[in-house]
Amino acid sequence: MNITPLELEKIIQKAVEQALVKSFVKYLKFTIGLPLLIFLIMAVVIFVIARMNA
Repeated sequence: MNITPLELEKIIQKAVEQALVKSFVKYLKFTIGLPLLIFLIMAVVIFVIARMNA
């Protein structure tokens, strides 16, 4: 199977784009998802403590 340099370039470009998208999604999950999760847990804990003291 002979691959022309142009085809090889397209294959490499597609692989790089997919890798970038995957790493960006992981980055977004970590930078947005984690603080959001921590905030929600803190909000629930504070709400429960406030309800117990009321």
